[in-house]
Amino acid sequence: SNTVLSSIIRLVEQAQGSKAPIQRLADKVSAYFVPTIGVLGLISFGLWLVLGPPPAITIATTVLVSVLIIACPCALGLATPTAIIVGIGNGARKGILIHSAEALETLHKTDIVLTDKTGTLTYGKPSLTDILLSPDIPYQRNDILTIAATAERLSEHPVGKAIVELAITEGIQLSDPTNFKALPGTGIMSKINGTIVHIGNEELMRSLDISVDELALSAQTLSLEGKTSMYISIDQDCMGVLGVSDTVRATSKSAVTNMKNSGLTVIMLTGDNLTTAGAVANQAGIDLIHASMLPAGKVKIIQDLQSQGNIVTMIGDGINDAAALTQADVGISMGSGSDIAISSSDITLARNDLTSASEAFQ
Repeated sequence: SNTVLSSIIRLVEQAQGSKAPIQRLADKVSAYFVPTIGVLGLISFGLWLVLGPPPAITIATTVLVSVLIIACPCALGLATPTAIIVGIGNGARKGILIHSAEALETLHKTDIVLTDKTGTLTYGKPSLTDILLSPDIPYQRNDILTIAATAERLSEHPVGKAIVELAITEGIQLSDPTNFKALPGTGIMSKINGTIVHIGNEELMRSLDISVDELALSAQTLSLEGKTSMYISIDQDCMGVLGVSDTVRATSKSAVTNMKNSGLTVIMLTGDNLTTAGAVANQAGIDLIHASMLPAGKVKIIQDLQSQGNIVTMIGDGINDAAALTQADVGISMGSGSDIAISSSDITLARNDLTSASEAFQ
């Protein structure tokens, strides 16, 4: 009962049993239509029985049956739930797990698609490629890698996992931090043997009054290469910058192109800086970008678009995207994403491929 397969089965069963808004309308109409047809059938039966030629009972019965069959509202009551069952079933076979009938109905009205970067447009399996140290610090490369990996040991973010993976690959023994806190949209904070370690973007460092000026040029160079740059500080002193590279999914560009050809506007929302975001967006064929976004900022953009009368679909996979997935008219999560992102979404893509999102719209 706890397997992924069982969860998928429950999800599909619940969705197929749910009602779309259009079905509620059909049910209301049927509530009046059915008795109306029944009354008309009885009136027809009575008229033909009294006024019709012999054999009156036979003709009257034929008329009654004809009225009920020809004007039968069964199709009205059955068409929508049948379409929902078939549609959600077909989606499940393609790895598109639709959580509710309402999401299925709303999705086709979408005009704007917002998509996250890491784990959505990219594979979400970044690798740590660069460790650039601040001058005159009492640490070597391996020291910083050990501290960074220990600090990120409990992180669910792909960037954190990349740091830990490199340390393990190089044979570094890691312990868990004594205190860990994820800071959605900016980075993490960990305490290691009484030492406070922060790893995150420039915004996090600025908010902590930690100077990154000596490494700003190095971080910019990494960003121009399409890498995510993360600063690491120890007890309020910036120690270095980490460069993490992630590959754009091979199918992202074609999926974005298909969405555009369907008349959808595609926009990237990311917590990364504009330079890195621009490099990835260029590879994926996306023209509109909102970079350096905190979770609240993503929600604000969705609210602004909705206030202009747009139907907005958000695609994401991380903790940072959970609020945006909930705010959007339809939230689409990657199956490999965080639990909170999946539970906040209306549709889950089991194949972790943006092509499935394009198919979901179709």
